[in-house]
Amino acid sequence: MYIPSIGAAMLIAQLLAPSSGQKTQSGRKRELSLGAARLLGATALGLACAALSARTLVRNLDWLNNDTAFSSALAVCGRSAKLQLQTGKRLLGSGDTTGALVRFALAREIDPDFCDLDFEEAKVRLMLGQAKAALPLLHNSLQCPFTVNGAAPMLMEVYKQLLSQYPNDSWLHGMAASTYNSAGQPAQAAQHHARAAEICTAQGNATCAREHTEGHARAIGLAGIGS
Repeated sequence: MYIPSIGAAMLIAQLLAPSSGQKTQSGRKRELSLGAARLLGATALGLACAALSARTLVRNLDWLNNDTAFSSALAVCGRSAKLQLQTGKRLLGSGDTTGALVRFALAREIDPDFCDLDFEEAKVRLMLGQAKAALPLLHNSLQCPFTVNGAAPMLMEVYKQLLSQYPNDSWLHGMAASTYNSAGQPAQAAQHHARAAEICTAQGNATCAREHTEGHARAIGLAGIGS
């Protein structure tokens, strides 16, 4: 930043510096031409500096606060999934859950593999009282190295709450079985598969019962325990 400024100052000095030596008539004419060129160059340089200074002042307005900085960044880098995520988190912090979900959806559209999104959206769903909608998102967050530590205890707490409210929900038990399998705890997964199979059988849903019976058998095999 400073080196270009030094160069500009040296150029101005060169343009404005008077020539030395005895002046003939042709020399005076040449001096007049040089003076006009110097004046023109200095004027052009001054206008360029003024224009750049004005742009700097305008740019400084973008950094007045976090809101103006994010608005400016979105105008330039609207296709950045990370920026959309951060904007959504800021909106969530101010209580704008709808705006946050919109930003998270945009981020997911830009980068479907951005693993942070599931955890952030899950937090919004929980704030909205949509615990069942949050479950798959929290489950997926276990596979993300950036969110697993926050998602794991939150997910266990949500399971505890929902299973106490809906003990006969086969889908819920199936989700719990899937989570325990992913966490390397097949014995617990087997228990939930068995419960889900019982519920499905009682409801006359043979396909569901068969799926969970098979899941129970696989989990038992992984756990190395007898049926």
